[in-house]
Amino acid sequence: MYINNLELQNFKNISNKKFKFNKINLFQGNNGSGKSSTLESLVFLLSDYLSGKMSDYIKWGESKFSIYSEFDDFSYLIEYDKTTKRKLVTKQEEYIGSDAVKYLKEFINPTIALYSNISIQGQSTQLLFEKPTARLDKFKLLFGINDIDKAVENIKEKIVECRKQIEITESEISILKNKKYTYFEEYELPDFSLLEEKVKKLENEKIEHEKLKSEYDKYLMRLMEYNTAQMKVKEIQNNINQIDNKLKILEEQKKSIVIKRIAKPSKTPEEIQKLQNEELTLKSEVYILEKKYEAIKNGLCPTCGSLFTSDNIEAVYNEQLKLKEDYKNLSQKVSMLKSEQDEYEKIVQKNNINKEKLNTIQTNIQGLNDTKTVYEKTLNELIEIKKPDEVNKPYFDDSELESLKKELYIAKEKKENLEKIKEMNRKIKLEESENIKLINEKENLLDELRKKERLLETARKVLGKDFSSYLIDEGTDYVKNKMNELFARAYGRYKVTLTRDSKGVDFYYSSEDKDILTTIDLASGYEKQLLSVSFRLALATLHKLGIFIFDEIDSDSSEENSLRLYKTILSQKYSQIFCVTHKEMTKEYLQQIPYCTVFEF
Repeated sequence: MYINNLELQNFKNISNKKFKFNKINLFQGNNGSGKSSTLESLVFLLSDYLSGKMSDYIKWGESKFSIYSEFDDFSYLIEYDKTTKRKLVTKQEEYIGSDAVKYLKEFINPTIALYSNISIQGQSTQLLFEKPTARLDKFKLLFGINDIDKAVENIKEKIVECRKQIEITESEISILKNKKYTYFEEYELPDFSLLEEKVKKLENEKIEHEKLKSEYDKYLMRLMEYNTAQMKVKEIQNNINQIDNKLKILEEQKKSIVIKRIAKPSKTPEEIQKLQNEELTLKSEVYILEKKYEAIKNGLCPTCGSLFTSDNIEAVYNEQLKLKEDYKNLSQKVSMLKSEQDEYEKIVQKNNINKEKLNTIQTNIQGLNDTKTVYEKTLNELIEIKKPDEVNKPYFDDSELESLKKELYIAKEKKENLEKIKEMNRKIKLEESENIKLINEKENLLDELRKKERLLETARKVLGKDFSSYLIDEGTDYVKNKMNELFARAYGRYKVTLTRDSKGVDFYYSSEDKDILTTIDLASGYEKQLLSVSFRLALATLHKLGIFIFDEIDSDSSEENSLRLYKTILSQKYSQIFCVTHKEMTKEYLQQIPYCTVFEF
């Protein structure tokens, strides 16, 4: 793994800074300039770890920080905001919170990285003093013991599954072996070619019969048509006679109806009405004059009713007599005119009724004549229909043909059924063969499953507790030997011992000439730093991360010991180193290396 570029924004005391890294990267500068902050950003990338609260790493006065990194195979941006929390952005996806952590673990194991490849200022020797049980858990992770334990559990599950499959397969084989097959009985077919010949002969006879029957049916149709025509002739003649009788009656009714001739009245109804109005007016004048005469006769004024004496009473009386005579004459005239008008209207009304009767009679006569014409035309057509020549009825007995057809049908059905029986027997035979084949396959599968069970059981025993213990012992010896190799090259005064028991793994060291084991607590500050570095380097050879972060791992050493330590580190396999050191000899040595880049803060 190799980090090409890094960009920090608002991370601790760094506002905005970009880095293009080399194989060896030396950070130097005054205290508080950002060296350790840059290293801590790299620690965060590799181990998903920061001591303290995440918000403590946001630059003062800002609301979020971000770290953008480019590796050889991938790149990603990490942002932390006080409101939205952690966000990780790649080229394709965006992850929030715990999803971001899960995504990073697909590329880097943070526990292994923090434990073996990272040494932070003030925390470099802490792993020397962790509990033996915790150290043993780390060894198990590094040596893949946990994966072996998971593999053993997986094998146990596979054994259980395999045994279930064996049980199911044995049951299936038993069922298949106990399966019974029953074949259908086959039979001989009669020769039905003779039947087909007889049927064909009778069918030809039937065809000829159908032709004769068709002619006979036509004869019957013509005969029926003739008989029907004769019946209709009688019916139509009867209908014509009835029509003639009805016409005779209607003619007599027509003759009995008389239309009277009458002159119009001398006065019109309007003129009579006018005379009636004059009669009313004259009657009113007679009445008024009578009242006037009575009043004058009685010595009263005809207008106001007061006493009154008139000289013309005789003239009024004569006028009254004249008006009465005129009224009488007019009344007689009006009465005579009204009688004349009433008689005229009565005769007109009766004439109208008679005219309506005559019209109705004439319509009926016309209708009957039209119907009679149709009847006569139809009658002439029916008379033209002649009686057909007699045809003898043909005879054919269907019973023999139907009997032969039935017999032939049954014979064909037997043939079809026999073919079906043969097909079913063939399928049963095929199924029986397939069943035998399946039994053989199941038995072969059962053998394979039993072999697999034995192999899985053997693997379970091999990868069990003894093998895990063996790997831990071998791994512990490897780490111890690697530490002694590194310790000897960098310091050379002591040898390291790692002891393991059921409780865990512990550190001891002793002088080269004495085998007295001494606890780490009695080591000097630099010896503790050196033990910690050699322990990390030994562990780092067990995985492929290859990136090391060293923050003042030589703070307690002399110039010479620091240089010797870094030369030892550089002699090991690595892909990239990021370091901070205040030892001048070491810095000068590192700066002379072509693939070392110095970053000034």
